[in-house]
Amino acid sequence: MSRPILSATTKGILACLLAVTSFGLMFPVMASALKRVDPFSFTSLRYLTAAGASVILLLVKEGPQAFRIRGEPCGRAWLLGSLGFAGFGFFVFLGQQMAGHDGALMTSIMAATQPLERFSIIMVHIRMKRSSSH
Repeated sequence: MSRPILSATTKGILACLLAVTSFGLMFPVMASALKRVDPFSFTSLRYLTAAGASVILLLVKEGPQAFRIRGEPCGRAWLLGSLGFAGFGFFVFLGQQMAGHDGALMTSIMAATQPLERFSIIMVHIRMKRSSSH
């Protein structure tokens, strides 16, 4: 049996590296785009295109039954999910545009430090919870 060229771990690391790199490259690209397009229009175009592609991919891969809800409420989940995804993108791009020339750098630094900030807040919360239970 032949060995794969790349191990699953290596493929995973490369996929993560691609995601992080493309996320980081988004901000300098947006600096140029925001000179021509307002943040709301760009976010709308971006997410409508992604939603259309996702619907087509889901339809091809899973078939029409993937769109059946089976009596489960989905309106609220759709609304909150849309606000979360599109709202984040819109406010990030609006802030980047409002920050001016250095907006791309500031936005990318803030986005890069968010996971560490979140981790720190969670750790403080856990420690406070533990200390209050003793």
